[in-house]
Amino acid sequence: MKFFLTGGTGNVGRLAAAELVRRGHHVTALVQPGTPPPAGCAAVTGHLGIAEQLAGAVAAADGVLHLASPRTNDRHTALHLDIAACGKLLDAWARGNFVFASSQTVYGVPREVMKEGAPLMASGWYDLAKIANEHQLEMTPLDGARRAAVSIRMAVLFDDGPRRRDRQFLAEVYDACRRNVRFVFESEQVLETAGTAFIGGEDLGRAFADALELRGSGAYNAAGGFCRWKDMIELINRLTGARAGFVVRSGARPGAGEYRLPQSVSRMDASAFAAAAGFGPRQTLEETVSRFVAAESGAAVPA
Repeated sequence: MKFFLTGGTGNVGRLAAAELVRRGHHVTALVQPGTPPPAGCAAVTGHLGIAEQLAGAVAAADGVLHLASPRTNDRHTALHLDIAACGKLLDAWARGNFVFASSQTVYGVPREVMKEGAPLMASGWYDLAKIANEHQLEMTPLDGARRAAVSIRMAVLFDDGPRRRDRQFLAEVYDACRRNVRFVFESEQVLETAGTAFIGGEDLGRAFADALELRGSGAYNAAGGFCRWKDMIELINRLTGARAGFVVRSGARPGAGEYRLPQSVSRMDASAFAAAAGFGPRQTLEETVSRFVAAESGAAVPA
């Protein structure tokens, strides 16, 4: 089958493209000027600002993966690039599934396990654009050819690829550990519980490829598991010989040589996607962190 994919060289796009190529599909990827397409993919050079010029390529595809994002909290960019571009791609979509890359951040700071029916809350224009684009998908009429409009709310990505340092939590924690900082937590309970839902890179690529085969529209959580910050820090210490430690302090205000991570417990219920797509994660926390550490050191990936 033929698929059109935006964000071909981004954190998510290259993972989804690699999985689609592995499955034997033909992929045309939108890539930034001066950057090569993912291996095995045809390229369309451009950016979201020329979304209306992509109509022909989108209409010719058997499905669309919209994974590009300006990742901005600037109002003008979110309105006139992120949200407007998604609308133009939806207008051009002709058949198969349209799959959009949303985020767990649409839930705001979680008070309980994140489920798809929970209220959404934007803390900035980035989140608001994700929510607006999800609603655009919900309101796009379907027919016999346009099968399903799907939003994938991704957990935090832990990946070892070439863009593993592009605004990723794992890189930040790794660097802090290598500086032997003390991680500050506001209570013993927070130290023992705080962390985030995560998904490994290969698992995320599979999730987006699986979403192209869904028969029903809607928003779905995609996660590989839950990572306590404490477990990640101790694992990085063990793998690298770092000596990062912990300190408990009311208010968790960091001082010199200290680092504060989010104090929340961000768990995702991904059972709906598992039931609809048959998706199950394969990558553990130890594997994803070990691969990242190996990539940073230039060593072979541990078996």
